[in-house]
Amino acid sequence: MHDASPKKSEHRSEVPKPPWALTSLLREKPSSGDWGYLGSGTPVACNEKELAEKARKSGAESILLVWTPNHPLVQTVYEVPQIADSVAARLKKELWNRIGASLILFPLLGVIAVLVREDRRQREFWILILAIFVLIPIVDAALGLARLKRQLPTMLVAENEMIRFSLWESRMPRWLTNRGMWLLIGVYVIQHVTGIQDSAAKAGLVKSAVREGDWTRLLTGVFLHAASPLHIWFNVMAWRVAGKTVESLMGWWTLAPLFLVSALCGSLTSLWWLTRGTSIGASGGICGVIGCILVLGIRFRHQLPKGFARGIWGSVAYTVGMGLAAPNVIDNGAHLGGLIGGILFGGVCIPWNLKCLPTPSSTLRRGIATVALALLGAFAGVAAIRLFQGR
Repeated sequence: MHDASPKKSEHRSEVPKPPWALTSLLREKPSSGDWGYLGSGTPVACNEKELAEKARKSGAESILLVWTPNHPLVQTVYEVPQIADSVAARLKKELWNRIGASLILFPLLGVIAVLVREDRRQREFWILILAIFVLIPIVDAALGLARLKRQLPTMLVAENEMIRFSLWESRMPRWLTNRGMWLLIGVYVIQHVTGIQDSAAKAGLVKSAVREGDWTRLLTGVFLHAASPLHIWFNVMAWRVAGKTVESLMGWWTLAPLFLVSALCGSLTSLWWLTRGTSIGASGGICGVIGCILVLGIRFRHQLPKGFARGIWGSVAYTVGMGLAAPNVIDNGAHLGGLIGGILFGGVCIPWNLKCLPTPSSTLRRGIATVALALLGAFAGVAAIRLFQGR
C-alpha cells in the first residue's frame, strides 16, 4: 500500500511569519555594556538592577526596548524574564493612574450634566463626554487590573506583540491617512471662515434636500463637522488610528475605496433611519474603516497580536455605547451603515487565498483607488464651494 503522507507534507505550505514577528524588526544590541535600554532612541548601558528599576517607571520615563547579555538583539521590556516583575508593577501603576485621572474628571463633568438637565440634547452630550472620559476608561482599566492579576504571562506576551506591531506600523507609509486628516481639518477651518452655523444647511446631509434630488449631499456632508471642536477632534483621532492600521496592512489602495463606500453606506442608512433633519461628520466612513479592521482581526487572528481583536471589539462597543447614551446627538444610522459597509467591503476585498499580511497591491486595485480618491476630492471641493456661496 502506498503511503501518501510524505507527499502531503511536500505540498503542505507553512504560513509565513508577519513582518512584525520577524527577528529583523529589531536591531542588534549596542556593543557597550551587557545590560541597557534605549531612551528616546539613545542607548544607555547599565547593570541588571538598574535596568529593572528603569523598567518599573511609567509615564515619560518609561522604556520599551532593552538589551541583555544572552540575546544578540534589542528586545522589548515585555520579553525579558529578569525584569518581568518590574514591568508588571509598571503596568499596574499605569492602570491605577488611568483610574485616578478619570475620577478627577467625574465631579466636574457630573455637575455640568446636572446643570444642563433641562436641555435634552445638552444633557445627552455631557453624559456622552462623561462616558468617554470617565466611565469607559475606568471599566477598561479595571478589566486590565483583573487580567494582570490572573493572567500576567499571557498579558506580557500580548503587550510584547502589540509593541512589536506598533514599531512595525510606525515605519509604514501613511500617505493617505495624513492627507485625509488635513483635508477634514481644512474643511472645518473653511466652515468657521464662512460661518459654521449655516454650514450644515449649505452642504450637510439635509434629508429633505436629498429626497428632492440633491444627492451630492450624501457625500459633501461627510466632510463637515459641528461647531464644537470635540466633534472634529474625535473624528480626526479615530481616522488617524484606524486609517494608519488599514493603510499599513492593506495599503492606501484599499483605504480610499473603503472610506468612500463606507461613508456612502452610512449616509444612505442615515437617510433611511432618520427621515428628517440634517447629519454631518465623517464618522460613518470611519466606522467602516473600523469594520474592515474587525474583518482583518477575525480572518488573521492567529497572526495579528493577541490584543488586536480585543481593541477592535472595544472600538465597536465604544461606538455602540456612545449611540445609546446620546441618540439625539449621535447619528446611529450613519454609524451602523458605515460599520456594515466596511465589514462587507473587507469580506469581499480581502483575498481569501491570502495567508499573510500585508495584502498585495495590483494594477486594478490601484486604478479603483485612484478613482475613489478623485471622487472624494471632488465631493470635498463641492462642499468647500457651497460653504463659500451666499456669503
